[in-house]
Amino acid sequence: MALKPKDPLLTAGKIMTILLMGLTGIVSVVLLGLVPFLLVNQADFAATVELADGASVRTAMAASIVLLLIGASITAMAFHFFQLLGRIIDTVGNKDPFTIDNAGRMSRMGWIAL
Repeated sequence: MALKPKDPLLTAGKIMTILLMGLTGIVSVVLLGLVPFLLVNQADFAATVELADGASVRTAMAASIVLLLIGASITAMAFHFFQLLGRIIDTVGNKDPFTIDNAGRMSRMGWIAL
């Protein structure tokens, strides 16, 4: 009996989830790294805001930090989404996709998507 070669669609899906996990992980780390960078370079930030006729440097700094933290949390959630998707793809490759674990994974993915 000949062995069936791996499904190229499953392989492509697994590769894509790994690449997307890597990308979202890197973006999340970069966004988090920008927060201390912004705090260290407050003088340059203030000069740029004032040059652009900004009304409040403090408000601009706070808004920038909040936006960086929101972006980092969103990309961290995207990382987890692709991690769960990769686990579902693994079960499909093992010929057992209809499991309670996958139902839980899909539920968590739905909440992340919301």
